[in-house]
Amino acid sequence: MEAKIYHVVPNEDNNRWDIKLEGRDHSEKTFDTKDAATDEAKKLADEARPSQVVIHRENGEVQDVSKYSIDG
Repeated sequence: MEAKIYHVVPNEDNNRWDIKLEGRDHSEKTFDTKDAATDEAKKLADEARPSQVVIHRENGEVQDVSKYSIDG
């Protein structure tokens, strides 16, 4: 089973934060704050094991990676 990878990225068009599933161009969801987007991405990843959450800084650099394995 291939892992889903969720990215928390800044949306420069509206100064909000998006959750994007790797390999897709569109956002899954958009949030007012980075914390809210991160919390939701981690929830989605936890439900979609195996998966990862890649959190980006405002400049696009990777800040943190969380991995969710099948066996918890």
